[in-house]
Amino acid sequence: MDVGELLQSGAGTLLGLMVTDAWGQVRERFAGLMGGSGPESVEAVRRELDAARAQLLDAQRPEEAEVRADIQAEWRSRLRRLLTERPELAGQLQEIVAEFAPHEAPGDHDHIDFSGGTFHGPVQGKGTMYNQQW
Repeated sequence: MDVGELLQSGAGTLLGLMVTDAWGQVRERFAGLMGGSGPESVEAVRRELDAARAQLLDAQRPEEAEVRADIQAEWRSRLRRLLTERPELAGQLQEIVAEFAPHEAPGDHDHIDFSGGTFHGPVQGKGTMYNQQW
């Protein structure tokens, strides 16, 4: 994976997991990666990640796609700066992406996104469902 793909995957994985149950674990991994060795730095990154997550959760309507894209671009840029300053961290970022990125089974290309709404009865398929009340 080249650096551009790694940055895109890293930022995409980070944002995708901000709205999942895995957020706490992912948050700690990214805070540790980006915060360096000082506890104050790690805590500052945690706060920034939490603020980005709050923005993302507030921007789930389809018309707010630009907000979501901006958040992803911001974190991709931050990851780029981090890897420019400390290229030895690329391996750690790649490990996080490999651990948390969604894995697609061969031939599994159907994807369904549900946004809002109430479903009564079974819903089948693979995808993402955001259950948020407006």
